[in-house]
Amino acid sequence: MLKVLDVSYYNTITSWQKVKENVDAVIIRIGYRGCTTGKIVYDEMFTTFLNACKQHGIPYAGYYFPCAITDAEADEEGDFVARAVKTYGMDLALPIFADSEVVKSDRSGRADKLTKERRTRYLNRFLMRLKAAGIPYGVYASTYWFKDCLIDSQLLADTDRWVAQYAGKCTYKGGYLLWQYTSKAQIPGVKGACDMSYLYGALMGPKEQKADTAAEIIEKATKWMEDTAADSAHGYDQLYRWGEKGDYDCSSAVITAWQYYGVPVKNAGATYTGNMLQAFLKCGFVDVTGSINLKTGSGLKRGDVLLNTAHHTAMYCGNGKEVEASINEYGKARGGKPGDQTGKEFLVRTYRNYPWTYVLRFKGEASGSYRTPDKKVDFVGVVNTKKDPLNVRKGPGTSYAKCQTFGPLAKGTVIDVCDTVKDSSGAAWYYICYRGAKYGFVKADYIRKK
Repeated sequence: MLKVLDVSYYNTITSWQKVKENVDAVIIRIGYRGCTTGKIVYDEMFTTFLNACKQHGIPYAGYYFPCAITDAEADEEGDFVARAVKTYGMDLALPIFADSEVVKSDRSGRADKLTKERRTRYLNRFLMRLKAAGIPYGVYASTYWFKDCLIDSQLLADTDRWVAQYAGKCTYKGGYLLWQYTSKAQIPGVKGACDMSYLYGALMGPKEQKADTAAEIIEKATKWMEDTAADSAHGYDQLYRWGEKGDYDCSSAVITAWQYYGVPVKNAGATYTGNMLQAFLKCGFVDVTGSINLKTGSGLKRGDVLLNTAHHTAMYCGNGKEVEASINEYGKARGGKPGDQTGKEFLVRTYRNYPWTYVLRFKGEASGSYRTPDKKVDFVGVVNTKKDPLNVRKGPGTSYAKCQTFGPLAKGTVIDVCDTVKDSSGAAWYYICYRGAKYGFVKADYIRKK
C-alpha cells in the first residue's frame, strides 16, 4: 500500500525533501466555496504546494471543498476546478476529489442542511464538469457521510471513493481507492499532526509528452492569458504575484503564461519587466519592434509580448485587443482582496501604445518549433567528464539553474537519454532521466553511449 498525504492552508511544510522521503503522493486542496459568503476562492497555499511537488518530483493530485446549493453553482464549481487543472498544468497522479462533509458542527453552513438527494445531485453535476474536461474524479467522505448524507449508489458509476474513517480498519462496504485512516499522523517535514491515507491501487503515470510547434505554444500561452482574465478568481497584486492566492501582476502573468506551456522564461531569469527582455530572447523570442507601428498596432500578431522594460507588459491577442494584469480594485499595486473585484484587474482591452519599448515574438528553435522534450528513452548513456562531476540543469544552457533534486553526476554514472535540444548558441544538450524519475539537461559533449 502506498501512503498519501493531503494538505491545505492549515498545514505547514518544513521540508519537502523529507515529505518526499516519507510519502508516495500528496493531495493538495485547490480551493473551496465559502460556507457563508458563497464565493469560490483558491486555497491560499495551493500554488505554493503545487510548485513544491513539481520541483521535488512528488506525485500529486487535488481536492476541492464544494458548498453549492444550486445546479448552477455546482456547474460553476466543476468549471473552476477544471480550469485550475488546465491553468496550472497539473499532471495528476490521482483523481481530483470533491470533499463532501459538514462545514460547521451546528449545521449552519450554507450547504450543511441539504437533503441527501440534492447534495448527491450537486456532486454529480460537479463531477460531470470534470468528466467533460477529461479529468479523473472522485468523492471524499466519511463512512457515515457516504451512508447517511449521500445516496452513494447514485453517484456517477465511475466515481472513485476516498473514505475517511479513523479506526483500525475501514468498514465501508463498497469499493474504495483511498482510506484516510488518521488525522494525527506525524510525518517528517510536516509541522504538527496531519492527515494520512492508504492508496489501494497504483498512481497514474505521467501523460505522454508531445511536441508542440511554435504556433501551438503561442496559442496556448495567449489562451491562458485570456482565460485567466475571464476568471474572476484572478486579480492583480504585486505582493502575492505568482498565483499564490490566484493573483498576478503584469510581468508575472506574462511570464507564467509562457512558462506553463514549455517556454522556460522564468528559469532563464525573467522575474519582472526589467529582466524580461534578456530572458525572453534566450528562449526563442525575437525582437520585432522595428516592423510594428506601435501607435496603431499594425503588424502585431496574436501572442506578441508588448514590453515596456521600466513599467509594464501585456500580450497582444488579435483583433486590436491586448490582455494584461493591470491594477487592483483600489487603483494600487498592493493591498487588494484576492480575485478580480472590478472586472478590470486582469482584463482584455483595446490595444494602446503604453508606450511599448519592445515587441517580442516567439519563434522557437531554429527549426521553427519549440517543444516539450520527449520523455521516451532514446538510448542509455554514461557520464564521460574528464574530472569534475557533471552539472544537471533545469534547461538547455548554462544560464539555467542547476537541478536541486539530483546531480552533479559523477563520471561513469549511467543515465537514460530521452531527447536532444539546442541552446541559444546551437550547442546540443541532452534531456536525461536518472533512476527512472528525475529529469534534467546536460551538455551532450559529456555523455557517451553505453
